[in-house]
Amino acid sequence: MLFKTLIHRHGEGWLAPLPSELDSPNTLVLAFGATLCADHPDAFAELAAAFPRSVIAGYSTSGEIAGTQVSDSSISVAVACFTRTTLCRALTAVASAGDSRAANALPRNCRPMGLRAVFVLSDGLNVNGTALVEGLGGSLPSGVSISGGLAGDGSR
Repeated sequence: MLFKTLIHRHGEGWLAPLPSELDSPNTLVLAFGATLCADHPDAFAELAAAFPRSVIAGYSTSGEIAGTQVSDSSISVAVACFTRTTLCRALTAVASAGDSRAANALPRNCRPMGLRAVFVLSDGLNVNGTALVEGLGGSLPSGVSISGGLAGDGSR
């Protein structure tokens, strides 16, 4: 597995070139950024252009961590290029906290052979995280790990 971390700072741009040579269907790109970054989508467009075949996911944060630095106005990106791991991205809409268990449809939408882990990113305001995890856990095969988090938006 190859792994790189990247930082985009508002007003400065990417602090290192995007490693587009890592782009593949077996590459996971996770991008977590301050909510102000949503008003400046160029960095996300550059990320998508550099990794057109990769699985890209991310959400807003309440502070980004890159190495030993914590920031409130950046995008922190982790790029992991796997050698023997099959990636699959699945999306489902959850209209309200009462529908949070609906995420149990995710494993049916994307169930590669040998599923070992599910990484979940979700809205933090309209989703009940406990119900979301219970819904997923109840529909996954035994031994499949669940990790992830809920979006943050600072003090809002």
